[in-house]
Amino acid sequence: MIRGAIDAQMGVQLMLHPVYVDTTGYMTAADVESVFANIASLRDSRQLEVLMPSGLLIADRGSEQRQNLIANGSFKSTFTSWADTTGWSVVISGKSPSRPRRQGRR
Repeated sequence: MIRGAIDAQMGVQLMLHPVYVDTTGYMTAADVESVFANIASLRDSRQLEVLMPSGLLIADRGSEQRQNLIANGSFKSTFTSWADTTGWSVVISGKSPSRPRRQGRR
């Protein structure tokens, strides 16, 4: 399927339910790892570009413009290190304003 998409210069979205991995009749964890290793190899050899599902919707194979949405793609540290959220803060402003209740018809 992946090779066919590459040859046809098309996109493909792979989806699976993790709960079924290593369940009789479904892919094993080794199978999933093998697929990921193949995808990584094709990506590294520039035969394949890996996108998020939303990126696939707007992908333009004729464009060279790319945005790096991940500051640190290693994913070996905490969330803040790869998403570069170190300067972010969470502010809780209180309860949302209450709305008047609608009066029902009688």
